[in-house]
Amino acid sequence: MNKELKKIKPEDIYVSRLKGKRVRNEEGWERMEELPHVFQPLGDPLLDCVGELLLNGPIPTVQQLAESLNATVRELNVYFGLRTGMGAREFLSAYKMLIAKELLSSTNLTIEEIGKRCSFSGGKAFTKFFLRNMNMGPATYRRRNRPANYRTLYMW
Repeated sequence: MNKELKKIKPEDIYVSRLKGKRVRNEEGWERMEELPHVFQPLGDPLLDCVGELLLNGPIPTVQQLAESLNATVRELNVYFGLRTGMGAREFLSAYKMLIAKELLSSTNLTIEEIGKRCSFSGGKAFTKFFLRNMNMGPATYRRRNRPANYRTLYMW
């Protein structure tokens, strides 16, 4: 039996940082709906722990993550490689990008504040990271992806 495990993506463990989002029902009524801030376990003990850690605190470094899971960085990278198809650092970077893109496209938080919420020391480090991963700066991404009425669509 050669059954392969489904690869887990950062999106699978991501929980929105927004407090609410405007939704419309079938009849056309709109309302602001509170978003849950609860991690839904995947059934993978290690990645479930990672999901909880990422939700409840600052994004750790790979070393910090390994220490909190009582593992070595090498063990963590091997496990992440098997379950996600990427190393732990790459996975954490992709997770940070999810946070950054959501906050840039749905809030008026400053680049500096978004950088801090993504566990960067400040706006410059965050901008460098964003440029390297998206081939555009965070301000450009925001201009292209944030709707004009974002204040009425999202609660943060």
